[in-house]
Amino acid sequence: MQARGKLFTIPAIGKYVVFVSTKKQVEEASSAPIDQLSFNEAIDEQFRPHIIFNGFRFDPKDPRYSVPINAMKVRMRDNLPALIPRLVAYTNKSFQDELPKKGQHSVFDRIFQRDFTQWLLDATRKKTPQAMTRLAQHVMGLMFGGAHQLPMLLSFAMYNLCKHPEYIEPLTKEIVATRNDSSSSGYEAHDMPLMDSFLKETARLNPTVILTMPRKVMYPFRFSDGTVVPKDNWLCIPQQAIMEDQQYYDDPSAFNGFRFVRQDDDGRATASDAGKDRLFTTPTFEFPLWGPVRRAWYVPTH
Repeated sequence: MQARGKLFTIPAIGKYVVFVSTKKQVEEASSAPIDQLSFNEAIDEQFRPHIIFNGFRFDPKDPRYSVPINAMKVRMRDNLPALIPRLVAYTNKSFQDELPKKGQHSVFDRIFQRDFTQWLLDATRKKTPQAMTRLAQHVMGLMFGGAHQLPMLLSFAMYNLCKHPEYIEPLTKEIVATRNDSSSSGYEAHDMPLMDSFLKETARLNPTVILTMPRKVMYPFRFSDGTVVPKDNWLCIPQQAIMEDQQYYDDPSAFNGFRFVRQDDDGRATASDAGKDRLFTTPTFEFPLWGPVRRAWYVPTH
């Protein structure tokens, strides 16, 4: 990047946005107390969720603050093995029916209304029961937060398959082999390294937003080099620039669907030498799609 490892600033409406461009800067920013560099305040300023969701705010001091986090990181993860076969069946039917509106809605209704709402109820502590209004706000907030990343990723993946049909055969063979392998769960990234790499490369070149890790400075923040960011400004990671930097990726502008895999001695595709750090769901400095490593939006499964 042209920043050459230095902090740089871009003026925005009512504030400056300071971009961190090195691993050390990212670690310093993500290690700061949440009451100094606040993600919640940045999101509140950008999207005004209290207006969209009828007065709802994410407040770490609220005893019910952990409810959606528990539902996402614990209960959804525990239920994934039971959900995935149902999703596969619905997806297959939707493709066979050419994705009519009814088929799309049936997936949404069955998964979220019958299951996800129940997980939120299960995650609620008896001492701090949730009112129906708060429960509805949690569901709306999580739907709003997760409604763009996955659909856009899958859309770009389909586009890449159309642009690069040479990937269809090896990906299909891997899927069939995994489903026929009784020793494989079929749901872990290491079971399908080619698919994992293809999706990661798709996301690398088509990030949903060009920035990540938005943080509002609640009181002055000082970096180790002496740079001070005043109150009410923002810190961000320029993720698109990092993920297209030739310092971290060979031929970064070219689509290489199997960039993150290698072949073992038996000719089978496996994760590259960096191991699980190369998997799609693992955040790294070079792949900040999920945010910084310390506080990323992901659930470790390895």
